[in-house]
Amino acid sequence: MMFCFTLLVLNAKNLPPLDTNGLSDPYVTLRLLPEDLFGKEVKKTETIKSTLFPLFDEQFDFDVDPELLKETGACFHFTVKDYDKFSNDDIAGHAFFNLNNVMGLHENINVTGGFGSVPQQTLNIFHPKPEGQYFEILETRDEERAKLFVKAEKDLYEKTVSAHVSEK
Repeated sequence: MMFCFTLLVLNAKNLPPLDTNGLSDPYVTLRLLPEDLFGKEVKKTETIKSTLFPLFDEQFDFDVDPELLKETGACFHFTVKDYDKFSNDDIAGHAFFNLNNVMGLHENINVTGGFGSVPQQTLNIFHPKPEGQYFEILETRDEERAKLFVKAEKDLYEKTVSAHVSEK
């Protein structure tokens, strides 16, 4: 049985200025992880021009098997990016939302008036460095999936750092 998971991306605030004018042209990409459970579908908000405080106010629907949402590691991955016309888009940061804690997922509850009473979640974006104990452990694993993850994270970090350095 499939379930329609609706997600609202409302806004962002205090984004880093990634353009030479001291502003950004932000948009958000959303995807469900891990890919081997949910596939590689990526959804995207509209780009909001010249702001550090974008108002997106967009709704996204994902058709998912509710049992998959209970899997360890099931989450939404948000990437806030800055649109650039003549170069690769800059990455302002990432945020993750753990789906294991979604209200009503593990118990049968009746939410009066639908899920409108569920409080909004505020997520802080961050730029993780691909280093430290966890990456060292992943680097030693023989599994192709672990190696690909580490390589992708290092490549993404290098791209992000070089984009920020070249703008200063």
